[in-house]
Amino acid sequence: MPNSSSDTSTADALQNPTGDRMTGHIAAIYNTRVAKRAFGWVWSNTDAITKWLQVIALLFAACWTFLIFKDTQAPALETPPAVSIGLNGYLLEQSICQINAEVEINNIGLKSVEVANVHVRMWIEDLKLSTGLNYIDVNALENGTPTFDERPTTALNTRFPPRTDLHVGFLWIFSGPPNASWYLVRADAEDSKGHILGQADFLKYGLCPKG
Repeated sequence: MPNSSSDTSTADALQNPTGDRMTGHIAAIYNTRVAKRAFGWVWSNTDAITKWLQVIALLFAACWTFLIFKDTQAPALETPPAVSIGLNGYLLEQSICQINAEVEINNIGLKSVEVANVHVRMWIEDLKLSTGLNYIDVNALENGTPTFDERPTTALNTRFPPRTDLHVGFLWIFSGPPNASWYLVRADAEDSKGHILGQADFLKYGLCPKG
């Protein structure tokens, strides 16, 4: 035999599908009011000194949390600037070669980046290659004494707002007998403390080829 009370409740639910949600809203409002009354009662029954001590403790905890986040977590969320470099050479005369390097810094992050210096180095190496595939250890080359090692003052020494980029060219004139050496150029973007913000290197063969 059908259950009349069950059928009635089902019919009521179908006719008023928002009933449960309204009940939930009313309960949430009631709970919020109860919490406010409880907090008001605690606050009104606490002496003034204790109240201000609690406020000061909360402010101190908030400041301490912010400082810890700023020193430990925030730097890891920053996007370092992208540094790229290109290298080309042109034989002007039989014994004079022009070498051009173009360095670009692109702040791809959401915060401004201050570049204090761009450390530019060049190594000229006469690598002995064997027949077949040869592995070039760039790190080992960079551990050697560079032919050029400077931090020239350029337009790259500036503040980069978010989503901005700038490129500057560097020029060398090589005078001497033409050669078929390897040329390695590295550029490091540094902050005011000498920390590397980003770096790029470029290795190219035969910029000043023999005639």
